Amino acid sequence: MQKSIKKSLAIFLSLIICIIAIPVTIVSAENATSGGLSYYNTGSGLVITGCDEDLTEVVIPDDINGNPVKSIENQAFIGCTKIKTITLGANVSNIANGAFSPCTGLRNIYVDENNDRFCDVDGVLYNYEMTKLVAHPAAKAQDIYVIPDTVVEILPRALAWCESINEIIIPDSVTTIGNMAFLSCSSLTSIEVPDSVVSLGSEAFSWNEGLEEIKLSKNIDSIGDRMFIYCSNLKSIEIPEGVKSIGKEAFAYCESLENIVIPDNVESIGDRIFSYCYNLKDITLSQNIDRIGDRAFYFCEKLNIIDIPFGVTEIADYAFASCPALADVTIPESVVRIGNNAFAWCESITSLNLPTSVETIGDSAFTRCIGLTEVVIPEGVISIGELAFSSCNNIKSVSISSTVEKIGDYAFYSCGSLNSIEVPANVTDIGYRSIGYGYFLDGRKWIYATYPGFTIIGDKDTSAEAYAVANGIAFDGIYEIGDPNGDGVTNIADIVNLQKVICGNTKLTPNQATACDLNNDGKIDVFDLILLKQMVAQA
Repeated sequence: MQKSIKKSLAIFLSLIICIIAIPVTIVSAENATSGGLSYYNTGSGLVITGCDEDLTEVVIPDDINGNPVKSIENQAFIGCTKIKTITLGANVSNIANGAFSPCTGLRNIYVDENNDRFCDVDGVLYNYEMTKLVAHPAAKAQDIYVIPDTVVEILPRALAWCESINEIIIPDSVTTIGNMAFLSCSSLTSIEVPDSVVSLGSEAFSWNEGLEEIKLSKNIDSIGDRMFIYCSNLKSIEIPEGVKSIGKEAFAYCESLENIVIPDNVESIGDRIFSYCYNLKDITLSQNIDRIGDRAFYFCEKLNIIDIPFGVTEIADYAFASCPALADVTIPESVVRIGNNAFAWCESITSLNLPTSVETIGDSAFTRCIGLTEVVIPEGVISIGELAFSSCNNIKSVSISSTVEKIGDYAFYSCGSLNSIEVPANVTDIGYRSIGYGYFLDGRKWIYATYPGFTIIGDKDTSAEAYAVANGIAFDGIYEIGDPNGDGVTNIADIVNLQKVICGNTKLTPNQATACDLNNDGKIDVFDLILLKQMVAQA
């Protein structure tokens, strides 16, 4: 027994000795600094994460304290605007996209001749084989930059903030251009993307404020998000036939763009695609899109006509909001939803032809469309959103279909030219101050109140009558000819009622008067009484 215990103890001690003898590398996840550079140790090498912002020259050494420097993080030198040169050591094997962005003072990037992953030509950084353009220094004085014909891929942000370059020539060898590759090349006025390019990254030409024209590769299949955002001088562009989708904000803030054709090969356009294109006057949309996105034409102040293609099912929130010149809108029979604020502040729209396919009119959809004089809500619409037609001061006539079930809060608020509105019996939910209310001048005081003389028309014992009574608004029922008391039957009670009217003992609402004018001569007299007695006798 003792021998067994001694043997086990000997084995255990031997294992402990072996473990102690194994060399251990301590890995620090915390940042350290050396020569103005910040870094951390991964265990297999060092990663540069930043530098002293006052440095004007950066030399990334082969190693620090015996540990090889292998990587540079994304935007490691962000804010280091005083750097003029960067030299990469022999062991750098990985450089994250945008590592030198935005070093706006950088003039040259050099590479140690023993580095087998990267190289430089005239201070421009490439991979070792020169098939990838990694980074062009932002401040390098160069009027024209010709990309070598060995390059296949322009990496993300490779030429970002190269504000002094006036012309860039892309060779036919290039197939891929990365995200933000030409971001903020503000001196660039024109550029041609060769047909060899099949992939064009998002924001590739964003913030190029001097760009006036561009020719795109016919072999790309998409225009990515924010591709030309803030290209404020872009005047024209032709969308290639192979493009199937255009991303969100692709042309936002292109203030000089006046007209554009989205060809039928395009199947989707993103939200805010033309937001703040103040001078856009004319656009032809693809017949194959199914949605007008959120804020798609927001603040297109000169847009005056839009023909929405059949097949579009949704006009999203704020799609055409603040388009004050928009006067002619064609909404096809395919549209099901008109979003919140979709046409808000479109002051030039004078008529509205809503299709029967529409089911929902969103909140504030047509608020402040002060040019509207008539609104017809067609069969098919189920709900009218809050503030949908609020502050449409010149609407004189509103027709609501029998399919409508809900009228949202303030839906027709402050429609000062509207004297009456007929609410169908099918409407069961009438929102707070949705009808008959406004903000108007009463003597010397602005007040929120019901409009004097406003009338709600509807069937008796419905939500329309209940709303009118609750809000102190005049109510006029819907009456059949010969049934002025509205009980649904023409009988002796109606004769008695008409006799009182003729004698001047009873006052009638306009609809009751119409029901009593049996001969339709515009007067209520004994001849109407004779006809009514004949109707009762024949009943």
